[in-house]
Amino acid sequence: MFSEIFLVSAIIGSVHVQEVDCANEVMRARAYIFEAVKGGNPTKNIGIIDFEQIGTLVKLNGTVSGLKPGPHGFHVHEKGDLGNGCVAAAGHFNPHKMMHGAPDDSNRHVGDLGNINSPDSGDTPISISDSVISLTGQHNIIGRAIVIHADADDLGRGNSEQSKTTGNAGERVACGVIGILDEVEVIPTTQALPLLNDSAIEQGGGVPRATASSGRLLSAVWVWLVTVFITRLLLL
Repeated sequence: MFSEIFLVSAIIGSVHVQEVDCANEVMRARAYIFEAVKGGNPTKNIGIIDFEQIGTLVKLNGTVSGLKPGPHGFHVHEKGDLGNGCVAAAGHFNPHKMMHGAPDDSNRHVGDLGNINSPDSGDTPISISDSVISLTGQHNIIGRAIVIHADADDLGRGNSEQSKTTGNAGERVACGVIGILDEVEVIPTTQALPLLNDSAIEQGGGVPRATASSGRLLSAVWVWLVTVFITRLLLL
């Protein structure tokens, strides 16, 4: 009987460890970036930006072409509408009604992501990490627009009133709607993640739906099998 109890304890412990390994999820999103068209809807795709969230950190990676050399204001805007030269995307995503600031400021819009820097020639690389935006919850940016501005964002350091709201970043030259790309579960972190199923997105916007992960189903089956096994042992 003691050996049976020991075996049951070991099994329960292994189930607990498995649940800890599966606790973190990776969510991925993508924005197809389009050149702004004054008074109309965009049609020319000039880049792709991928978003990946692990825990509270969201990483942005991508490239955009056709920008003039130098820094460009880079923000998440409230609405996923790319019309009228990206103006239809409304203002910065700012659910807490804060003043505009730098990405590392405590007082900032949720959508304040600072600047991206375009080289003298070639595509503009984008590599940003931010723990304020999110792909879930109150700061969820899914379905909103990422907007690139013509000029540098002064990060709220300017003397004008506009500095505290827009960063004096100038016109909107490009934008794209942020759509869910996929959701997978880490089981465990040393194993390779499943390949993503890329979703077709219509030009000018659209939010594709997430593909459900099979990880939760496998975990549920495992727990059920362990429960049946434990019950049989106790009835012996």
